[in-house]
Amino acid sequence: MDLEEVVATGNIKAVRKALAAGAKPDYASFSAAIDQDISILRLLVEHAKTLDLKDDSGDGLLLCIGMSIRSAYPNPERLRRAKDPDAPEPKVIVDLRAKAALLREAGAPVDFGAAAMLGYADEVERHLAKNPKLATKKVWDQSPSDLAAWAGAWETSRLIKAAQDGTSFDWSKLAAAVHKWALEALNAFGKQHKGKRFRRVAFDVDSGEAGVLLALDDESGTALRPGDYAHGEVANFEDHAMSEQLAGQLSRPDAAKTQRFLTALTEAASLLEKDKALTLGRSKDFAILVFEHDDDEAMARARSKAKRPKKK
Repeated sequence: MDLEEVVATGNIKAVRKALAAGAKPDYASFSAAIDQDISILRLLVEHAKTLDLKDDSGDGLLLCIGMSIRSAYPNPERLRRAKDPDAPEPKVIVDLRAKAALLREAGAPVDFGAAAMLGYADEVERHLAKNPKLATKKVWDQSPSDLAAWAGAWETSRLIKAAQDGTSFDWSKLAAAVHKWALEALNAFGKQHKGKRFRRVAFDVDSGEAGVLLALDDESGTALRPGDYAHGEVANFEDHAMSEQLAGQLSRPDAAKTQRFLTALTEAASLLEKDKALTLGRSKDFAILVFEHDDDEAMARARSKAKRPKKK
């Protein structure tokens, strides 16, 4: 038997023996492993020289799993998740997602169709930024937004539909927009308070409402939360042109979108700290932090340090 046939038996000992005898993992053997226990897939990953494997049509491993999810998803559960993104998924889908995660983490390429069906919003956005026409280009003779929906990936389905309509939200521009907005607001405030120094600037965030308040504390202040700062609302991002679109993106709870939102704000804070155009009077321990909900300063500092881009 060749490796594909051995894998199809589900016998991990036989698979291990075949690999020890020199069998090389290929697309066919990986495809067969998708229907087996994840331990067999993990074993193939360990012995594969590359995971950039494709079938005769040029489709990669992750697209194969995406199609398996599409085929295996029970319709009632799929429709339930359209209304409730946090609804539990069937075990067969959970297992397939775990296999996709294993391949992705090991370096398997994520093409647009796979990203759409697997619900990888960040990858969908990356592909669309490079080639917006992908939103309307069929995958296996089907609309990518429909494929995503049939695979229970409602967020990426809506994202692709928005791109088809030309109304997709450009997350890549958010950090720059917040940076510019905050710079103008802080400089204007500084002009009104000449001679004063400030120890903290805070982005006071409500992710659920897409809310961002700009708060400042005086040099002599000791507050640990922006709600207790001397100047609790210097500016409100709801007045910005992007605010309405942003609110639409965050109108439903979604961990991935909340993460992108907070990452953008953290990038904006980093840009502000380095910006020589910021004329606001600053104390020696001046810092710009991003707070969410009931964060205290220690939590905000930890989150900021973890999410800021690494220096090159």
